[in-house]
This record gives sequence, C-alpha cells and structure tokens, in this order.
Amino acid sequence: MIIKTLDRYIVRTFLHSLLMWFIVMMVLRIVVDLFRQMDEFTESSGGLFEIVSYICSYYFYNSFVYFTQMGGMMIVAAAAFTMARMNHTNELTAMLASGVSLHRVVWPIILCAMIMGGLIVVDQEFIIPNVRLKLARSADGQDRDERFQVRFFADGNQTVWWASNYSPAAEKMEHPLVIFRDDNFKYLGHMIAQEAVPGIFTSKDGREQEGWVAKDGEIGKIASPGEQIWRQTQKTNKITTTVGPDKVVEAVIEQCKQEQREVIPTPQQVKGAKNLTVEDPEYNMTIRAERFIRWPIFGTRVDPQTGEVKNIYGLPVLERPKFEFRTKEGRVLATVLAESAVWRPDESLETANWELTDGRIFHATDLTPGELKLRQSGRWLDYMSSSELTSLLQLKRTNDPRAVRMTKYIRFSDPLNNLIMLLLGLPFILSRQRNIKASAGLCILMVGMFYVFIYICRYMGLPDFWAAFLPVLIFGPVSVLMLDSIKT
Repeated sequence: MIIKTLDRYIVRTFLHSLLMWFIVMMVLRIVVDLFRQMDEFTESSGGLFEIVSYICSYYFYNSFVYFTQMGGMMIVAAAAFTMARMNHTNELTAMLASGVSLHRVVWPIILCAMIMGGLIVVDQEFIIPNVRLKLARSADGQDRDERFQVRFFADGNQTVWWASNYSPAAEKMEHPLVIFRDDNFKYLGHMIAQEAVPGIFTSKDGREQEGWVAKDGEIGKIASPGEQIWRQTQKTNKITTTVGPDKVVEAVIEQCKQEQREVIPTPQQVKGAKNLTVEDPEYNMTIRAERFIRWPIFGTRVDPQTGEVKNIYGLPVLERPKFEFRTKEGRVLATVLAESAVWRPDESLETANWELTDGRIFHATDLTPGELKLRQSGRWLDYMSSSELTSLLQLKRTNDPRAVRMTKYIRFSDPLNNLIMLLLGLPFILSRQRNIKASAGLCILMVGMFYVFIYICRYMGLPDFWAAFLPVLIFGPVSVLMLDSIKT
C-alpha cells in the first residue's frame, strides 16, 4: 500500500511538472513565431476579430507539430525538474531511509515517459496527417498566388505529372504533360494540353471520380516493339477512329438484337439511338453517347478499298459523347468529353473523324490541388503518416526516395531517442555528490551532446538506416548502464 501511494505521488508530481513545461514551451514557441510572422498576419484584409480568430486557428493546428518537435525535451525537462525538486526537499533521502531504492523511484517516471512517447506517435501518425492542409496555410490567411512548377509528381496510378506553371489561387496547371504508366512503370501513353483544372466525372456506373480536366490538348502514344501505333493523336477538337456512322448503325442493330426486340430495324431504318456504346479495338477506345442522330441519305460513294457502294447520309451527330481510351487490361487512361460530335467525311482517310464541340480531356487521379500545394511545402513529408511514406516508396511517387526513407526511419527512432535522453539525464539529477546546479548543468550537457550526435549522423551522409539508428545503437546501451549505475 505504501509503494502504491508512493507511485501515485511520483506520477502526480511528474505530470504536474510535465504540464508546466508543456505550457511554457508551447507558449514560448508560439510567441517567438508570432513575433516573427506578425507582419504577415496583419496583411489580412479582415478586421481585428477575424485576424485574431485566424491566429488562434493557425496556432491551434500548428501546436500539433510543435508537440512532436518538442515532446522529447518536455519529457526530459519534466523528469529532471521532478527529481531535482524531490532531491532539493530531501524527499529522496527520506525514501532511501525507508528502504526504497532510487531505481524504484525512477521507474514510474520512465513508464509515464513511455506513455507520453506513445501520445507523440499518435499525434504524428493520426492527427497531423488529417490536418495537413491546415498546416500548409500561409500566415496571412490568404491563398496567395505563389506559382510554382510541377516537377514530375507521381500519383497513385503511377501517372507522372509535369506542368510549367501551377497557380494555387486559380487551381490551374499551365502546359501540363501527363505520362501514363502501368504498375511496372511501363509507358502507356501521354497527354499534353494548354491548361488543366480540377474536375469531377461521373462514370457509367454512377460513381463520381475526381481528377483533372484538360483543355486544348491531345492524347498520344509512342509504339513499343510489337505494339500497334496510333495513326493519329487524339485531340480535343477531333477524334480519329475506325468507328464511322456505318459501324454506329451496326452497333445499334446489334443492341436491338441483344435486347431481343420484336422488330429489328434495317440499316436504312435506323434514324438514331439513345445511350449508345461502340468499341474501337484499334485504338482501345469505347465510344459512349447519350444520343445518336442520323440524317437522311443524300448520296452514295464507293469504298476505295472494297469497291462497295455505300450510302452517304447527312452529318451524323453524337450528343454528349465520351471517348474512353483504355489499356488492354481495361484500365481507363483518359476520357475525351464533348457537348457534341459531328462526323466529317474525308475520302482520303481510312478512319472517320468526329469533330468535337467544347472538347476536353478528363483523367481520374488522386493528385488533388491540396496535395500539389502540400508537396510544394518544404515539410510535406513531415505531415504524412508512416503508411503513406511506405506507399510513396512502393509506388515510386517521389523524386527523392532517400528523403522519404530517412523520414520513415526517423519516425521509428525518435521515440527511442526520447527515452534515451531521459535515461542519460536522470543519473546526473539523482546524484548526491554535487549541488543541484552542477547536476542540472551536466544533465543539459549530456542531453545536448546526444542531440548534436543525432543531427551529425543524419547529415554526414551515412546510409539511411544507420543515419537514423546509429545514435540508438551507441547511446542506448550507454543510457542503460548509466541508469544501472545509480547508487541506491
């Protein structure tokens, strides 16, 4: 019962000290940053109440980041303050006189420090990733148009994005280049355009997909060995396809047969259709349209290859067509959308050309405007969870794999480093061979040396794993030996 009471007293004293150091360090960190960015905060066009509200919101979300940065120091400072206070008031002497060893005194603090380290991990892995867009905000609270170049960002589909200029305020890419790749990073095709903006596309099954809509663009493909090359690139104002009006009519008749209608129309009787779907295997393309309109016959022509005489109709129209370009496995690479498509016959071409009105290209992707802005931030990796960092490496979605690996390894080593700092500092505070000021100075010196060694390892060019874990491997056993050397 005495031991349990002692544990509660030590834990309560430690938590009071921890709360005090938490408030002191957080306030100090916020005040320093507030004075540094005061000019930017006051640039906001809102009134005093709006500025103060934004400052409170800004530092509320950033306090989660400050907590991960200073959590280890808070633990060491609180433990040192608790032990120093108990030593100064001779409470440790009374405990030793009652038969309680110093090891027994420090274990409740070590367990509380481990729990505190777990809270830091929860903050880093679960809270910060969910508020990272808030963390990427500027201090003035305005979406300033700080344009930047999109430099080969990869999304979750292995698609690589490049743009000469991106405007966060307008959420617009200028002159984007999109390279489609498969899961093995093999080239599938590409898209270029004048500009691209975020958009939502409703698929055939009714699912809404987020992505980017490109204007004044085209889709192309460079043939690999053994692959069939496209005859022409597909553009937002014209689609080249082997599916002309005759094949559309054949598809309408085939659809009537599949629906087992009582009356199957002849080609001459087909005047139109709704919800049309036609496949073009040469381009791996699916043509969908809400409505197909076929005008009356106004002449005939002779097919130059077969010599067959074919009827010439008025210009057929596809209303709200969608031209879906797919891989052989069925994955949709891009969809060309338009308000309407008119067939323009050309005897010199073997393929039909659909002239589009208000044509644009949609590509579904998880690369959102928020992620583009976040990636431009110098600390965007720090705002991601470990699972997201692993996905970046596996999917090769980063231009700097070493930085991602280092960030991931540091996530695992930092909780151990925080515990090691505590074990390195406690023996000096618990020593009864010198005064409290000398003990505190040696504690700060030892912890400072460990901190310096950590950053030397990270920036001296060591391999990723060793840069993150070498301090743990060297100082870990030392800290255990120092704790074990405490005189009881």
